[in-house]
Amino acid sequence: MIPIRRFTIHDSGLCPVTCYRICHLSLSLLLTIHDLRFTIYELMQTAHNWHLKFWRLPHLDNLELLHASRVTHDYPRHMHEEYSIALILQGTETTTCRGTSHRARSGHLLLINAEEVHSNKSAGSEYRLIKVHPKTLRHVARDLGEHTLAAPYFPKLVVKDPLLFRRLLDLHLKLEQNISALEHESVFLSTIGLLLTRLNKNYCAPRSIAKAGAKKFMSASFETI
Repeated sequence: MIPIRRFTIHDSGLCPVTCYRICHLSLSLLLTIHDLRFTIYELMQTAHNWHLKFWRLPHLDNLELLHASRVTHDYPRHMHEEYSIALILQGTETTTCRGTSHRARSGHLLLINAEEVHSNKSAGSEYRLIKVHPKTLRHVARDLGEHTLAAPYFPKLVVKDPLLFRRLLDLHLKLEQNISALEHESVFLSTIGLLLTRLNKNYCAPRSIAKAGAKKFMSASFETI
């Protein structure tokens, strides 16, 4: 099992974005001092009725996950170094990107490529978010047997794919559980591999991911953790 450190903050008086940044900085500091525990931050703001849960998995190349609910907020233009994979559970997410607006509702995937400038408007939203480093996604693509040197690219921001949505939701829930790192790694590889084969514009030549290949991939990809 992975040791867990859990923090809960009530009535912080801060907006969701500020709280998320505080959590992000705190986890960065913990990792800097070699504290590799599975740290979960839970933040609740009863005045505005929102709830955030944020955690990072050091054994998956510092994969970041967020569960936000009852959020109504406008996010100005910004970008992320990572790929953002959002599963919309309730409400509406309106994203302005590539010169137009894209609206995602319950059951939709919202995919934003790394370093892609965008703005968001959440209206009564609940969503689960996975933020994947470009290096990690390239490693998964390479392990699938892709021969192109092009970085993974998702051409559609809003996608309706019930099978993939269910698999990604199962992944997010599994990565929230206090189970072994190997179980986390296995479900992560298989699910993100499915995402790439179905939605990556630059996907080329598929091949199955064997268990031995998964172990080799993990040791090569995350040896610096």
